[in-house]
Amino acid sequence: MPYAKYYFIFSLASIVIWYFKEHIGLDFNKLLKPITGMLYGVHGDDRSLVHANGPLWYFPLLVTSTLMAKLCIKNINLGLLFAFIYTFINYHFIHIDFPWRLDMAGAGAFFILIGYALNQQLEADKLTNYLKNPAKLIALLVIALCVLAYVNGRVNLNTADLGHSVFLYFLNAIIGSLIVILVSHLIASNKLAQLISTNTLLIFCIHIYFVKLLKFAYFPEFFITKFLVTVFYAICILLLTLIISIKIQPILKKLV
Repeated sequence: MPYAKYYFIFSLASIVIWYFKEHIGLDFNKLLKPITGMLYGVHGDDRSLVHANGPLWYFPLLVTSTLMAKLCIKNINLGLLFAFIYTFINYHFIHIDFPWRLDMAGAGAFFILIGYALNQQLEADKLTNYLKNPAKLIALLVIALCVLAYVNGRVNLNTADLGHSVFLYFLNAIIGSLIVILVSHLIASNKLAQLISTNTLLIFCIHIYFVKLLKFAYFPEFFITKFLVTVFYAICILLLTLIISIKIQPILKKLV
């Protein structure tokens, strides 16, 4: 599975970078913790992926979610029900960080199944044609999401935190996904957007190293100016990681 290959390739690369950054000389005993953390595949509150590329936690979850979705694909309705119940039981009663974030795989499988169903039933490029005023609907959905997200509280799949209610978590995620779909289809397709979309996984794998460099960057005190500078830095990181991703893509195609 490509996701697992991406995970191991970039985890090993991150361990090498971490090792030579943190240690002088060869001491292979120091490698035991990052390697076991990589194999267990959970970052969580304990920050178990000590190689400092924490965002890689998403790939193990993506692998287990995809496998669960494939097992449920023959009956979407039953699959969605199973994914919801599976997530509900794990979150409210079991509270165990299973390897490769298997405890949260139901949450990922739920949305993979919804995406598959939408792809089968609806032509994405004609989605907005069914709506008379998509901008108004987007505004209403954004308001609803802000209110419901506030009610549900903090959410973080990395730490298996779905807020106060699994039901609200799924509802908010559906609303958020719908907002993204509607907004994306109001934006004209262009070469840059296509390049970003086809290199998203690589950008995700390497962006954290450039984000960490921001601790040396200048940020003004005034809120609005600080926000604008932050957006500028984010765009710079996106473009830089995109260029790197395009350059290393041919090499990875031979490995993945």
